[in-house]
Amino acid sequence: MSCFVCYRNRWRNGTIFATSDEAPQFSAEYTQDDSPQLFWRSVEIDETVTIDCDLGAEYEYDFIAILGHNLTANPATLIKIIGSHNSGFTSPDVDTLTHHSNWLYEILDAPRTNRYVRISILNATNPLGYLQVGTIVVGKGEAFNRGPSVPYQAGQKNETEVEYSPSANMFVVQEKPSAFVINLMFIGLDQASAVIVETLIKECGSFKAFVLCTDSGNPNSKSDWLVLTDQGMLTFDHTDYWTWNLNAIEVL
Repeated sequence: MSCFVCYRNRWRNGTIFATSDEAPQFSAEYTQDDSPQLFWRSVEIDETVTIDCDLGAEYEYDFIAILGHNLTANPATLIKIIGSHNSGFTSPDVDTLTHHSNWLYEILDAPRTNRYVRISILNATNPLGYLQVGTIVVGKGEAFNRGPSVPYQAGQKNETEVEYSPSANMFVVQEKPSAFVINLMFIGLDQASAVIVETLIKECGSFKAFVLCTDSGNPNSKSDWLVLTDQGMLTFDHTDYWTWNLNAIEVL
């Protein structure tokens, strides 16, 4: 069992250059957004649908996530990630992903290095009559030398929105869905792990989402799609020994 994070989502920073099917107002570019309210959606389900992304350069990836999907389990359902050095996808790397009814997290058997990545989906029995995918993650997991030292702690956060009249009198209260606030403490991180944490904080801040997997042997059940609520304390205790207090909130 190992714990890792995936914070460099190459798909997010790439360029969508082709789709085989796309419903109006449900653009494939929405798969690059961390918002759970935005989706790509197909018009048809009878044939394989694809979304093609140019990552902008050759990058290594070994971790895939397909979030906010409506894909259904069926022996005929096929979910693939296809990577290539060229936009024609000749001589591609093809990996078949295992369906998961909730958000799908997958660690590839071996790292791939490609510039062009295609998500390919066949789900002809989908009862809704269309396929839907929210955020797509294509990146590389960075492993910590230690897992969380303090047991997983989670508490609900109620982000109630209050609106005021021009006279500053409250007149509308709209309750937002509760989200889980996650607190984990990592004690005894080595120097390499501390560098991963520092880079994660610099790249994501409190607005870009990242994946935390606390058990690489079971990513679908042990992964979270998170945003930092603060940078947390990364403390140097002594040589090659750091402590990090992770505070984050799940993306709903």
